[in-house]
Amino acid sequence: MRCSLTCALTLALLVAGCERAGDKPTANAAAPSVPVRDSSMGAVAGSGWHDADGPFIVVAGESPHTGAMVFPGQGDTTTLAIPGALAFHDHPTLTLLGRAGTVGRARLTGALFASDTSCDAWPIARLAPLDPASDRARWSVAFVEHTAHGLALDSVEHLSRADSARLVAELARLASGLPNDTVATLRGLPFNVRGAWRFPVDASVIGVVAEITRRVAQEANQREERLLVVAERDTASTSRWTASYSLRATGTEETVDAFDVLAVARLGRDARLVVVMSRESVHGIWYEIIARDADGHWRRQWRSPPAGC
Repeated sequence: MRCSLTCALTLALLVAGCERAGDKPTANAAAPSVPVRDSSMGAVAGSGWHDADGPFIVVAGESPHTGAMVFPGQGDTTTLAIPGALAFHDHPTLTLLGRAGTVGRARLTGALFASDTSCDAWPIARLAPLDPASDRARWSVAFVEHTAHGLALDSVEHLSRADSARLVAELARLASGLPNDTVATLRGLPFNVRGAWRFPVDASVIGVVAEITRRVAQEANQREERLLVVAERDTASTSRWTASYSLRATGTEETVDAFDVLAVARLGRDARLVVVMSRESVHGIWYEIIARDADGHWRRQWRSPPAGC
């Protein structure tokens, strides 16, 4: 049975409940259960992380005002890279992002390590919203202030019936033509667009990121495929969508990877366009940034190590 971020959040919050009211977490309140590195929180060379993107991100948890504090790490390794000393005397301000764009601001008040050494887990960050709107905001990921600006996504659910049907048909067409379609039992089966969100790329190009599935429903041969697709088209009404990036995962209903779009943003000093997403598998949960370069190509910029059991 897969152990998700929820497990880590629940454990950490149970530990937090044992603290005396008013106590502040310190760096040595609980030792991390994984190897650490002592640094200025910059990215390890080759990880794909840009130092100008901030020292960490916070991914929202199920409990209000808490989240997983994810550090740049060491790229595609299996070891969490957490700074050996976490000092929050500056209480940095974070920008809260979600599918509605930039939705609020909060202050980081501290972090807590999980005490369970059987699972790799990110520290649990505690946030204090800075205004009533931020307190009610539905956010998914937070960056240190002035590093990211979220874009409001236009969900397929909010389009007119005709526009929605047209976009879904286009996405199904794109999915059917993607490379690496290696599971013969799934070929020819219809695609189901679970979610699709449009966003502006520039003055003449519009983008869409979509979560798409197809499955064999036979009890004796259950197979499921999940796709994450980024596509673009010119704003001219006659242009067609073109796939720019895709991820594909297959397995059974219990083992297939799950993708989740957290936000689309302008990130870093160069304000590059990025999709921030999570990916959960039987090996744990990790986070990825897919970025559009100056030539208009989408590529995975960074992936965190997985956390979980």
